[in-house]
Parts: sequence; C-alpha cells; structure tokens
Amino acid sequence: MNEKHGFLQFADIHVHPTLRPFAYLNSNEPQKATLRYKSEYLTTVGYAKYTQADLFDLKNGNVKIVLAALYPFEQQWFRPKVELNQDLKNLLISAYLNFPEKRIEQILSPEFNYFQQLEQEYEFLISETQKNEYPLAIVPKTRQELTDHLNSDRIIIIPAIEGAHAFISGNSADVNNLDHQQVINNILNFKTKTPLFYVTIAHHFNNGMFQHAKSIYGKGELIYKQNAMPDEPITELGWKVIKCLLSMSQECQNTRRVVIDAKHLGIFARKELYKFIHLNTKQTIPIIYSHGAFSGLDKLDDLFTLYLSGSTYKGFRAFETNVTTEDLWVIYKNKGLLGIMLDDHKLGRLTLWQWLFKRDQRWIYLLVNNFMAMVERLVQVYGAKNDVYDIFALGSDFDGVINPLNKYPTASQLPQLAHDFIKVLSQNRKFKKYSFGYTASEIAQKVFWHNTLNFILNNFKDVDTQQPTV
Repeated sequence: MNEKHGFLQFADIHVHPTLRPFAYLNSNEPQKATLRYKSEYLTTVGYAKYTQADLFDLKNGNVKIVLAALYPFEQQWFRPKVELNQDLKNLLISAYLNFPEKRIEQILSPEFNYFQQLEQEYEFLISETQKNEYPLAIVPKTRQELTDHLNSDRIIIIPAIEGAHAFISGNSADVNNLDHQQVINNILNFKTKTPLFYVTIAHHFNNGMFQHAKSIYGKGELIYKQNAMPDEPITELGWKVIKCLLSMSQECQNTRRVVIDAKHLGIFARKELYKFIHLNTKQTIPIIYSHGAFSGLDKLDDLFTLYLSGSTYKGFRAFETNVTTEDLWVIYKNKGLLGIMLDDHKLGRLTLWQWLFKRDQRWIYLLVNNFMAMVERLVQVYGAKNDVYDIFALGSDFDGVINPLNKYPTASQLPQLAHDFIKVLSQNRKFKKYSFGYTASEIAQKVFWHNTLNFILNNFKDVDTQQPTV
C-alpha cells in the first residue's frame, strides 16, 4: 500500500481474471493457465495483450474485492464475416484476442456447451484460489464468510456472469430454439451451488432472450456482424430468466437473489427492463451497469438517433453500450451502481484546453470529465441530491477486450490512478459547483471502495426469503 495516496484498498465490480488463463488449459503454453501468471507488459496500440488483473496485479494495486465476470466465449467471435478459410481465420483471431488456437478449435466445435463451460470456468476459479499453502484469494460461499474476510489479507473474489447465453446447454446454433425449462434449471443449479452476485443478461451476440446493444464499431464492423437478435426486446424466456434471477417467480423462490446488470442490453430492451422495475412497486429492484461510461445524451430516444455511427456528442461517445442520463436516473432511484470502465475509447474526448495543455495527463482528464458530466446531468435534469455520488464505482473491465488508459494499464496502477483522480477532480469546475460539501478525496473513497462495499453488503444474501411477486 502506498500511504501517500490515502487508500487502504479498492473494489472493482467488473474484471475478467479467469478469461485468458482458463483459455490456456490444455494448450501448448500451460504456464499461462493460472491466475498467478504475469505476462510482460507490452505498450501496444489497441486491445491489451497482457494480463491486467492477475492475482499479483490485484495484490500490488491494493484491490480487496473483485467481481469476476465468468464468460463462456460466444462462438460468433470466431466466425468473422471475412472471406478466408477457417485456419486463417483462427490464426487471425488468435492474434487479435491473444488466444491459443487450440482453444478456438474447442469453442467452434458443434459439441461446445455454454453451460458446461460456465461450470468449468467457475471450478477453475475455485481451484486457483486454493493453490499453494498461502492462498492469495478466496471465493466466499456465504455472507458470513464474506464479512469474515473483509479484514483478512486475502483478495475477495465474487463470481458474476457476462451474458445469459451462459445458461444454455448448447451453443449459438441453439439460440432460436431454446428449451425454457432447461435454461431455468441451469440458473437454479448455478445460483444454488455458487455465490453468484450479478448477471449481465445480454452480451455481444444473439442469445435468444434479449436484444443486445451494438458494441463493435470501426474496423471491427468489417469483421463481425451483430445484427441477428430476437424479434422482441425481451422474449418470453428472457422475462423468465429475469424473474428467476430475482427470485420473483414461484419456481425460483427461496433461492439466492441475483442482481441484474443492464450493460450490453439494447436500447429497447433497457426501456422494457426499466418499465418492469418502475411498475414493481412492492420492492426496490437495484440494477447495475457493471462497466460503462457517459454517452453525453439525456434520453435513450436521443441515443437511438446516434448510436449506429458511434458519433461523438459534446465530447462523449454516443455508443449504444454507454449510458444516458435516463439510465443513470433508474440506477440512482433504485439504489443501483454504475461501474466506470477504464477504456479510453469509451470515455470520449478532451476539451480544447486539455488537448493543448494536458495531453500528457489525458487519461485521467477523460475519466474525470466523464464522471462529472454524469453527476451534473443527474442534478440538473432529475434534481439528484448529495447521494448522487453513491451510485458510482470502478468497473475497469480489466482482462476484457478493452483499450486501457495507457498510464494505468493494469490493476497495479490503481493507487496512482486514485491519486491523480483526486488531484484533477479537486480542480474541476463542475465538482466545485456540485461537490455537496464533499472533498475530492472523500468522493474517490466512495467511487473506488465504499460504494461497492456497501452495495455488496446490501445485496449479497445466502437466500432470498421474500415471497415471489409475479
């Protein structure tokens, strides 16, 4: 811990520590098949080709809590629309994603089973936390175990899932003909035997349940098609999945309640989800947006007019996967959480003054600009009060497919990021106007630690004993 930064510890609500190590199981490079493998940092343009959140990076960065997003890779990633034979496609994608070719062959197999892969990735996570005489991390199975380890020296890893396709006992060939009961049974099975905390119910490609957001722009659009998706924003099975995760259906009552993550939902699916939450007056349903940034727009309808091109609006990226003030208001009024991702392609552009005089510090300015724009719009449009700062957290997406902030490429640099965040935030004119009496240091403590801890303690339950409402 570096005392000058004033931070004892950090929490990150969206990380992929198992994604690449799990891919290297049974490969020609078995030394990479562990959360303890630390690759060499490479200063590359584009997606990170090095580990960002291995156990040593997390430990060096004083990261105490991570929500580890388990992700059975969608087969469509490995079926690009470019006209090449499959061997050449595999070679290109292996280099693009830093994946072993043998793993790509496994994923493309007709026998590839998303739910089996989910279970295997979870077991891999458990086995990695139990290695050696001195374990670095723990996956708490109960709330008591979670609270017991808040004061231990072990990293707390809580499993999450990115993409409801993970509950399919099949693969992309089956998404248009899903067995509803089997999907529900898989959810019940997994959330009964694991401390699953949240599920990102959509992801990059069609899962037969939820319309997904456009998430691939630029050169990626030349390689991948994302347009196939269900006819309805949320299908009949999609609603069953939501209600089962929330323990709101008869067959899923008295089970662990799992938080819904709205990231990667398409605009119309988000509208449907928000309507459902609004009409459910018997209980508060907190939702999260596990890793995102501000689009610069107030309304989802406004985002709909710009997202196809990925335009820049008032210095922000109008990507469909970025949030509007409308999204933020739903999160705010339902006591949810937004994880701010550390991807410079999502955060926007600098002001002219920053570009002229602060280019060497541009990454922290991008982060603070984005953060304070969200605060400002929530206050101006919806009249949010001083608790507006309670909904923001860190959702780095480390070890996902991101373009990291070059000065802070891994979890090891989080103390430096927090130090710079405090310095730049304290000078920000919007913060001076909307500080509500907080200091920049107090806000940083909320964003990088307290908000996530409080949200987890409020929503991590062994069993939800409430009666189903639908």
